[in-house]
Amino acid sequence: MLTGKRFKLEEPGLGFDSIDDRWTPILVPAGATVKIISDPTNSHGMVNVLWDGRELAMFLFDIDLTGKETVEPSPSPESFRW
Repeated sequence: MLTGKRFKLEEPGLGFDSIDDRWTPILVPAGATVKIISDPTNSHGMVNVLWDGRELAMFLFDIDLTGKETVEPSPSPESFRW
């Protein structure tokens, strides 16, 4: 399962945004981090991702090819306030 994983793109990637019921290509820049919010649901290998507060569709192949998985550190117990 890929849902919830984050990837930092080492090269620009192609995303698609649905604007006015049309798919609009969006260039996601190198260095951007995308969070996968859905596993592939079609034969094209498209996944939904969050990037910069936007929900986009991207090809999983592009993320695998140009992205490096990142792991968010767990919060330390000292950061919790009761």
